[in-house]
Amino acid sequence: MKSSVTKISSAVASLARAVAVSGAAQTCMWLYHQPKAPKSLDKYRR
Repeated sequence: MKSSVTKISSAVASLARAVAVSGAAQTCMWLYHQPKAPKSLDKYRR
């Protein structure tokens, strides 16, 4: 049980990082809504 939880949590963390990195340099598609990104994402911008 613990092994499967570790695998799932690792996959979720990997997916969250991939989404954050891909979204670091993109703008929002909705008009008038661009939330402030954390300063820690600046290192992933191109």
